[in-house]
Amino acid sequence: MMKRNSVADTYIVDFPAVTDPRGSLTFAESGKELPFTVKRMFCIYDVKPGMTRGGHGHRESQMLITAAAGSFRVKAYDGETEVEFLLDSPAKGLYVPTGIWTILESFSPGAVCVVLSDTAYDASEYLHSREEFETWRSGGKAE
Repeated sequence: MMKRNSVADTYIVDFPAVTDPRGSLTFAESGKELPFTVKRMFCIYDVKPGMTRGGHGHRESQMLITAAAGSFRVKAYDGETEVEFLLDSPAKGLYVPTGIWTILESFSPGAVCVVLSDTAYDASEYLHSREEFETWRSGGKAE
């Protein structure tokens, strides 16, 4: 049986930053700040006030979520416990292991969310409803 991650396995990653009179540069490398090799990147932006993104879980994908601009909140849920994180700096990201339900909300105007994943897109690995997610988490078959 596969390990079922919990929200305790979800954590903030502080990225190294270099600042000089020209500004700041933040970076992350696979195997160091990134706990996986990146196979996909996507951005979420122009989120209208009051709207949410995410609202699903992943059977296989690990993710690192960061606010490239502005801010937003991420709720992470493992079937029992929910925790909330504020992402408001490109110098930090949120590591989300497999099997965690996430909802992104409270986007500030102009917010840009960048998500790095260790898998290519595969619609079949998404758990789209909370009921489907909870069934899968409990070891049942989720379609």
